[in-house]
Amino acid sequence: LEEPIKMGIVTKAFVGAAMAFMKSTNPTFHYSITGSKETDDGKWEKPHMSFTVEGSLDRLVVTKPGDTPPELGKPIYEDPESIKRRKKGILTDWNTKDTYTMALWSAYVDFLDWRVLNLPGIRPFGLSSVLGTQPINLTMYLIDEERDSDKHYRKDISEI
Repeated sequence: LEEPIKMGIVTKAFVGAAMAFMKSTNPTFHYSITGSKETDDGKWEKPHMSFTVEGSLDRLVVTKPGDTPPELGKPIYEDPESIKRRKKGILTDWNTKDTYTMALWSAYVDFLDWRVLNLPGIRPFGLSSVLGTQPINLTMYLIDEERDSDKHYRKDISEI
């Protein structure tokens, strides 16, 4: 997000509960709802939610050179053991030789209707009621694993 989310007390409670639920179901989830004030030293965060690529995808199939990748437009099979490893936070050994087939969907966000749903104890609600009219930017980035904070400071990020 480009701007911090302005929330009342009720919305803040709903969003806080949603973020806690997301964190409990995904060990690689990190977020900052409000972000922090921009500083010259780069020790500031934009409002964001982030996951490792592996942890956020519903399917990730690695095809070795010479093998046939999954056909797009059809169900994508991924070995159940591969899914378990990814969901535990085990990272993929990315390279430029293999072909990567990725699929992402969500049981919690209906992107066509722009609604959040299926969160335990929370009625479905429109994303616009939280985000306003600002867009969501999907960004892939690398972050320095040797950083001195668990925050995703701008100085520690290299966008891909």
